[in-house]
Amino acid sequence: MDKNKYEGLFIINSDLAEEDRDKVIKDIEKDIASAKGKVIDVDRIGKKKLAYKIKKRIEGVYVNIKFEAPSEGIAVLNKKLKMKEDIFRVFILRK
Repeated sequence: MDKNKYEGLFIINSDLAEEDRDKVIKDIEKDIASAKGKVIDVDRIGKKKLAYKIKKRIEGVYVNIKFEAPSEGIAVLNKKLKMKEDIFRVFILRK
């Protein structure tokens, strides 16, 4: 099975406590692993003002995750992550 490289940008609820944000990031990593993927790098960009309100919030915590995964699992992974309440936006791009 061939693995492609991906980069995911996630906007997480900035109202969460630091340990809860860490848990959300760990959950994303677990979901990537369950899609037969492997996390290469996690870049916590930090809190930024949003261009427009999302779920009545004006700020979000940006996290960039680089990973490898087979292309078959990406659609399911994307759908699964978008359903999580504390993740405002999910952008997954193939490198």
